[in-house]
Amino acid sequence: MNRSLQNSSQDLFFEILRKLIGENKFEYKFLYANLVEIFNGNKAVESFVINEINNEKWILVIHTNDLLIYGENWNSEQIKEISDAIPFNNFRNFHFSGTKKLIEDLLIYNEIQEFEIFKNRYFYRCNNLNSFDSKIVYLQRATNEDIPELALMLKNYYSEEYNGKNEKKIIEMTEKISEYIENDSIYVLKKDEIIIAFQTINKIDIGILFTKEEYRNQGYGKFLLGTITENMLNNNSIVYLMTDSTKISSNKIVCKLGYEKYYDYSDLIINGR
Repeated sequence: MNRSLQNSSQDLFFEILRKLIGENKFEYKFLYANLVEIFNGNKAVESFVINEINNEKWILVIHTNDLLIYGENWNSEQIKEISDAIPFNNFRNFHFSGTKKLIEDLLIYNEIQEFEIFKNRYFYRCNNLNSFDSKIVYLQRATNEDIPELALMLKNYYSEEYNGKNEKKIIEMTEKISEYIENDSIYVLKKDEIIIAFQTINKIDIGILFTKEEYRNQGYGKFLLGTITENMLNNNSIVYLMTDSTKISSNKIVCKLGYEKYYDYSDLIINGR
């Protein structure tokens, strides 16, 4: 069945959406987070469109404070129909985020040439870990005593990860680290009682991995990621993580450990033509 829904009943829209995206697909983690904000009334929906064929070929666009654009197995006719329904060229300084190839196809069809890459990510999965070198270091769950140092490291992570475009306040990072510790979801790597790296986890996916600059390129990050992945695979059949697609060394490390890239995510800022 070929079906297109535009600004229809939200209940019907989200019922169909749940069938299309499921509930636990790692590649849709940012979409799920936005949907939670919508359901909780913290984010308004301006408009929405689903174009789908037999639940197999589909495109989803949700207009909130940016455009969430996702899809699977779409065809050229669906690109045309979605473009007829949504005036993509009218959006200025707007984030288009979601499935990278779909966003690229829409940019080409709508002849949008002015855009800036905010963040492109690779999504990886691993069910068979390769061997890695050990290190004379101490790995442990973070404690409250580590909060001040970890909060500063987390602040530095956001500054580096987004090239100064996503600066955080130290009080916000302190609260975030405290939350990680409370949920037992952050580990620290120490050498001579000094924190050299940390890593967060969330159920079956790896979160943030950050190593202090003076300890980089010495194998500590690979050891931390490998050890945590190994521990997680003892209780789960698969583990996920995502990287910045521009960080060549990080992507080499995860591939050497046995992670497989399976999804490309993009977040662009669109200026129109």
